[in-house]
Amino acid sequence: MTSDGRWIVSGSRDRSVIFWNAETGEPYLVMKGHENSVVQLASGHSSRIFATGSEDKTVRVWSYSE
Repeated sequence: MTSDGRWIVSGSRDRSVIFWNAETGEPYLVMKGHENSVVQLASGHSSRIFATGSEDKTVRVWSYSE
């Protein structure tokens, strides 16, 4: 979950990172960048930066703004 509690962020087998609306459960934003399943996700408690790890053996650092 993002630090403001608005979004739940998940990784997916379809190689995407998805932002879900925490109130409605609806997907809001889909981001792609890995070449294989996203299997790890880590975020800071007070920043808009997070990292993902993939079965393609890469780590990506992402940032977002609202």
